[in-house]
Amino acid sequence: MKWVFEELALGKFNTEQVWRQAVRKGLKCSKNNFWLAIRNPVYCGQIFIPEFEEEKAQRVKGLHEPIVSPSTFNLVQDMISGRKRNPYQKPKIVSGDNLPLRGFLRCTKCDRMLSGSASKGRSSYYYYYHCSSSCGVRFKADDVNEKFERQLNMLVPRPGRMKIYSDLVLSSYKEQTKIREKERRGLVDELDKINERLRNARIKLVDGLIATEDFEHVKSHCTKRIEELEIKLNDFSDDQAEIGAYLRRILTGLEHLSKLYKSGTLEEKKADNWFDLPRKFNV
Repeated sequence: MKWVFEELALGKFNTEQVWRQAVRKGLKCSKNNFWLAIRNPVYCGQIFIPEFEEEKAQRVKGLHEPIVSPSTFNLVQDMISGRKRNPYQKPKIVSGDNLPLRGFLRCTKCDRMLSGSASKGRSSYYYYYHCSSSCGVRFKADDVNEKFERQLNMLVPRPGRMKIYSDLVLSSYKEQTKIREKERRGLVDELDKINERLRNARIKLVDGLIATEDFEHVKSHCTKRIEELEIKLNDFSDDQAEIGAYLRRILTGLEHLSKLYKSGTLEEKKADNWFDLPRKFNV
């Protein structure tokens, strides 16, 4: 959860995006429980005391070690409640389908964000991206939109490259998760040993080699440890299968990048995904 609070404090991703990333990293938490968790002051070393009779509700310092600092926790509360402006917040969608890049282009002269508007001609409207300052920079929207789509097409891998990319990513992922796999195998081995110990204790009980009281003691100890190990093993989901499925979705989307953009709604075109791809787009 420390990573969650740090990401939320940065403000680069909204709460749902951080939750989804955390789930991919192994967090076992529903969206509703996630919202409750990030509001819980226990993570900054404090405990919430609800209102009681004449005593007002308050947060008091707990005896446990905090995961994040109170300042980070309070910053996250301000950001998710809207009391503090997110510096990475995307522009509002205020343009029509003819100006999908409005609010994402910068002026080539003064580096200000370009606006966009329509100019009425004799028979129809003509759309332009233009600077709102006095520098006078403006571009035909059709030309800019077409250039952006051409740049998207340049990102589409050539035929036969998809499998190469997939194999490279999976190979790198396996290399980076060797330690995690070693830890998982260690838990499995310990679980097998405890189950074997419990089976041997049952055999000894049946053969009259140990008393019932001794067996119950062994059973209680083993059962408790088995439950602990199974909880830990649940965190080790089939990561390779998950990353493989996720990778296939990403590569399929990349293969049809331009088509997805053209067929998308204005809201979809304004989504983070498109504008994170070409980090530098020159008009």
